[in-house]
Amino acid sequence: MRKLMILFVLMLALLMLAGCGGTTDSDSDEANDAEDARVLTEAAGAADDEEADSSEGVADDAAAAVEAFWEAKVASDADTLAGLICAEREGELEMQAASFASVEASLEGMACVRAGDEGDDAIVTCEGHVAALYGTETREIPLGTSRAREEDGEWKWCGEAETAE
Repeated sequence: MRKLMILFVLMLALLMLAGCGGTTDSDSDEANDAEDARVLTEAAGAADDEEADSSEGVADDAAAAVEAFWEAKVASDADTLAGLICAEREGELEMQAASFASVEASLEGMACVRAGDEGDDAIVTCEGHVAALYGTETREIPLGTSRAREEDGEWKWCGEAETAE
């Protein structure tokens, strides 16, 4: 049994030494590391160029306007809402500002993106919900899909969009 144990320890030692082996050409390793870094840098630069060339800024502006609308609505901030609602919906300002005024409400998981266009409107879909505390019950109200319209160079919320079901 003792001989078996010695054999086992020797095999284990040999395996460990074999694992430590490798090339000793550190110049080659450094050259490979430098090449890898160059390729990654070029790839990141190309991705940045593609992003800059796309129309993401326009999409972001419409989605940002819808997000700002939800933030102001949950905060019951009528002054901010007034600048975020399109002319067609200005009559809803007081209702929108009062929506969550009598409850404790917060936005959870909000992420809005421009899903497309319909006529003059951008269609913006939002993930997340408003968590509104009614007494002891918290209700989750989905943010859903909205319309945004550019007026005088500014994107504004312009109502809920119908979704195909």
